[in-house]
Amino acid sequence: MKTAVVNTANLLALQNAFRRLSSPMADIPRMAVIHGFAGAGKTTATGWLAVKHNALFFRSWPVWTPSSLLKEMTDALKLDVGRTNAERLNAIITVLRNSNRPVFFDDCDQLFLCNDPHKLFEIIRLIHDQTDSQVIFVGQEKFAPKLRRWEQLASRISEHVEFTPLSLKDASAIAVARCEVEVAPDLMGHLHQQSGGRARRVVVGLSAIEAYAQEQGIDRVDLARWQQSDRKFFLVEMQ
Repeated sequence: MKTAVVNTANLLALQNAFRRLSSPMADIPRMAVIHGFAGAGKTTATGWLAVKHNALFFRSWPVWTPSSLLKEMTDALKLDVGRTNAERLNAIITVLRNSNRPVFFDDCDQLFLCNDPHKLFEIIRLIHDQTDSQVIFVGQEKFAPKLRRWEQLASRISEHVEFTPLSLKDASAIAVARCEVEVAPDLMGHLHQQSGGRARRVVVGLSAIEAYAQEQGIDRVDLARWQQSDRKFFLVEMQ
C-alpha cells in the first residue's frame, strides 16, 4: 500500500473548518470539535493537518492529571521549566502566545475517564484564552454531547465537523491513490458495502486485496476472482 493523502469529503470539511478557525477575527473563539464513529479516519486526517501546520498533537489518556497534562505539553515544547503547575502553565502560555501553534487533542473521550475532567478542561480553556491558539478536540460520536456539561468550554466551540461514512466515490479514490493493484469497480462496490464506509476498514480491505493480487502475480482483481479466492476483507466482520 502506498502512502497518500486523499481529499475525501471528510478531509475537505476538516480543512475548511480549520481555515475558518484561523480567521483573524478577534471575537471568534478558536476551538473546534471533530467527532464521528470509530474508524472514520479522524486521527489520520487530523494528524496530517497537524503536521501540515506545525501543530502540537496529543493523544488523551484516562490517567491524565493537571500535572501530567502540563508536563506532556512542556515536554512536547521542549521547555526546561520548574515542576509546579503554575510554572509549567505560564511557560506554555508564553510560548504559544508567541508562536500561535495550533493544539490538537485526539481520543478526547478518554478525558471523561480522568479523576478530574473539569480541571483538565479548565486548563485547556485557559491556554486557549491566553494564547489565541487554535484548540481542536477529536472524539467519537458522544464526545460533543458530553462536552455540553462544561458550558465555559462548550460555548467556545466555534467549529464542528462530523466525520461521516465514506461515499463510494471517496473509497474508490483511496483505492486509486493507495493500492498497488487495480481494484475493479464491482469489487470496490462490494468492499464499500462490507466496510460500511468506514475509512479504516476500507484501507484494511484494500490491503487484503493487494496482498492477494501480489501472491497471485496479477495486477487487477474483480469481484468474481475475489469470491473464488475465498479470502476475507476483515478478520472480524461488522455486525
